[in-house]
Amino acid sequence: MKHIQTEELKDWISPYLTVTAKRLDVLKSLKQTNILKYFQELTLPNIFEKYAIILHSFWVYNLPENEIKQINIKVDENLNCDCEFPEDDYNAVNWMDFYDTKNFDFDLANAVKNNVDGKFPFKQMNNELYPGAGILDKKHLSEISRTALKLYGNQEIETYYIFLATNNWEEDKMYRLKISELMELIENEETEKTPSLIYSTDKKWAINSDYDLEFSIIGGEKKFIESLTEKHPHEIYSIT
Repeated sequence: MKHIQTEELKDWISPYLTVTAKRLDVLKSLKQTNILKYFQELTLPNIFEKYAIILHSFWVYNLPENEIKQINIKVDENLNCDCEFPEDDYNAVNWMDFYDTKNFDFDLANAVKNNVDGKFPFKQMNNELYPGAGILDKKHLSEISRTALKLYGNQEIETYYIFLATNNWEEDKMYRLKISELMELIENEETEKTPSLIYSTDKKWAINSDYDLEFSIIGGEKKFIESLTEKHPHEIYSIT
């Protein structure tokens, strides 16, 4: 694993590091007809066999029912909130199950639209944290790492943190490493954010975790994506 210059970001992925106004304008109509495809084309190049959306988890702290109440939590970018409960004791809940606990039907496209518009159909309670923007669950990163290692061996990957995804917000950071080292990097970086981009240098797959989105988009070979969606059918969804 080594720190490298940000100028070494590969040309095929560099246009997707940040969302540009020009690309937003071109894709504007697609947002209304297929919001999942819209975010796919907004965040990753159209070079992969298959794509999927990875929903970042809701988080719930188990409390006695008489202590749960509606509040107005303001959550910052690091998934911290002004609440009494230790974050390590929250349990991850997928979107489908969270909607179910709120007695709302879950539809993926509508849920993503509600999230992007900031209009979930339910109120946040004092024992709940909403999905973290730019924070892909570690269990999903670990699964991606294991699956890539199984299918492709210990391939070379690169990760890119834009400065807004770093701890001190000073400069972009980039690393080159083996897939087997990914979780070590994630654990050792002093930020809650996921790398903005993670990709194999042989272009087998790539992930975009935009610092402003509560989900990530992954693209890759069909066998790679389907392996992930089959193992996590209520958290990782194929984009069609």
